Amino acid sequence: MQFILTAEEAKQFSQRIKLDPKREDQSSLDYLNQIIQNFQENIPFQNVLLLATPVEKRRRLNWDEVKNDLLSGQGGLCYSLNLFLHIYLNSIGYKTDLVLSTYSSPNDHTVIIVNDLIQKADKYMIDVGSGYASSLAIPIDFEDESPYYSFSYTTMKLKWDENKQNILRIHKSQTSGQEKVILKFHLIPIKDYYVELSEQERIFTDPNFTPFHRILCILTFNKDGARNMQDKQFVREDIQTNKLQNEGDEIQDEHKFVEICAKEFPSLNSETCRKAYNHLFNKQN
Repeated sequence: MQFILTAEEAKQFSQRIKLDPKREDQSSLDYLNQIIQNFQENIPFQNVLLLATPVEKRRRLNWDEVKNDLLSGQGGLCYSLNLFLHIYLNSIGYKTDLVLSTYSSPNDHTVIIVNDLIQKADKYMIDVGSGYASSLAIPIDFEDESPYYSFSYTTMKLKWDENKQNILRIHKSQTSGQEKVILKFHLIPIKDYYVELSEQERIFTDPNFTPFHRILCILTFNKDGARNMQDKQFVREDIQTNKLQNEGDEIQDEHKFVEICAKEFPSLNSETCRKAYNHLFNKQN
């Protein structure tokens, strides 16, 4: 299977994320950052597609399914989001690689490496699939570690491990200042998507491998703050304090859940949201 987008599909996705054409006075880096921001605002990180699928039919998506989910604005988990953005960026002229990353288990995640962006041999990291805001391409130009970056309610940096083999993504608590390694990645490009991403099959099939079979999550990072459905509670970020706050009472039925999803995450299919809610909370398969 070929992992490609046609010119028409790339144009369709640009329209989906409300991306204007690149201006003549706009740098490739500035435009890339605009793409990332528009992506995280318009394409949800979510597991409702997984929950809405009967347990016995859950499996890793093929490229056509990933492509259809992203072109329609449904979004998905890290497997779909980073894979699609990597292919999309290459289709519009960027030079990117997809590399394996370790989040909870070896090779259960990916990140995107952008090459030769400003000058030859430079590298930048993108990750739109971690469930955290990361609205800029981060340069990998540091000797030991990067400065801190703040995105929404996340403060993070990148740091080489002691052997200079892997790069660590480290988050710092806004309250205690304590640091925690969230994930690590290397810079070796994936050559065979189907084979090298095979470990991520377990994300879709093994309830013990990931919490996404037991929780419900929908998340976008909007200009007016993050929007997050956490199980039965809708949460909104206070843009002044970058704190997440519950909005309204806990949801008690599928109708209210679908209503909020339609308002806050309008690209999602309402029937998919209903099935996901009922599977998790009403034990309907």
